[in-house]
Amino acid sequence: MRPIHLCSLLLIACGGKEESAEGPAPPAPVPSDEVECGDNGPTVEALTITDNGFFSCEAQSWPSALLLAEVSDPDGDLTFYTYRVWWDTVLDGAVDTGGSYVEVYETLADDACTIGDADVGLILCITGNPPYETDVEFGVVIYDQKGNPSNGGAAFIATFRTPDSNGNY
Repeated sequence: MRPIHLCSLLLIACGGKEESAEGPAPPAPVPSDEVECGDNGPTVEALTITDNGFFSCEAQSWPSALLLAEVSDPDGDLTFYTYRVWWDTVLDGAVDTGGSYVEVYETLADDACTIGDADVGLILCITGNPPYETDVEFGVVIYDQKGNPSNGGAAFIATFRTPDSNGNY
């Protein structure tokens, strides 16, 4: 059975706060040359998006979605990860990862090379960006301790219909 690491859900991503694609590389708690786990990138095996009810973002309550990714990494360096998500409303099986994104990151274990499988989550407040009452494609990339991207850098895609501003579907 996979451990579910939901502590990251305390690190929320509000739809109005975006980072630039030209932003810095994901932070790492220790220099990558000190990690001897290997150089394999993680794999997002599945992405489940569900209604998360109302959630407080920036001192205001908003409808929210939980994006839960099932991730594996054969060299075990999911001890620290960065979770990035992009979205668009063009339902074509792809999301542009060259644009703005939101991200959270977390340390799951202090000992290197000890987390090879985990379910990691991100709560995204639906503030109008992404848009209300719309089918939205979300693309997720998970970066491991060494900064290796999941799925070779290709976003794992899932579609979700966002609620209206009152949280109704």
